Amino acid sequence: MRASLRAGAAATAVLFTSACMDRFTIPPGQLAYLNGYDIHSEQNVNGVTFTDRPYRLLTAQGEVVDYNSSKELYLLGDAGQHLAPPGPFANIYVTENRFDAVPLAGPPFGVPLDSVASVEVEQYSSTKTAAIITLFSVLMAIIPTVIVSTSHGSVSSGAVTPHNTALK
Repeated sequence: MRASLRAGAAATAVLFTSACMDRFTIPPGQLAYLNGYDIHSEQNVNGVTFTDRPYRLLTAQGEVVDYNSSKELYLLGDAGQHLAPPGPFANIYVTENRFDAVPLAGPPFGVPLDSVASVEVEQYSSTKTAAIITLFSVLMAIIPTVIVSTSHGSVSSGAVTPHNTALK
């Protein structure tokens, strides 16, 4: 019982954290727009991160994603493998042949641009988080009521059954 509760709690945590994220697919050619990114030029105003200039990327569907240190950037190879750590990055430099970056944690790295098959940007979604918290709150209010009413129904039906066969 205890192991199943732990497994359920772990599954809920994984579902919750993955469900609170937005993931965007970016064409590799868009990486050029990150050239010159420097985390030291960012500002945080009321929990929103701004850069000195927009490091704007277009998704494969035409959506705009502004890159900053609050987002994870994944460089993926042909088989979907990670070609580099996802960041956040202190600096990004892009030439016509290479993507060079300095992560906040770890050594600098460089990736040949022709090895990048796809790019993904992942960011926290406050809208999804609010929806999940609301759903979870509603479920936590409903489930105990269902359990109590179900358990009372089975207990009371057994308690009312007469034991004297003459009363049946």
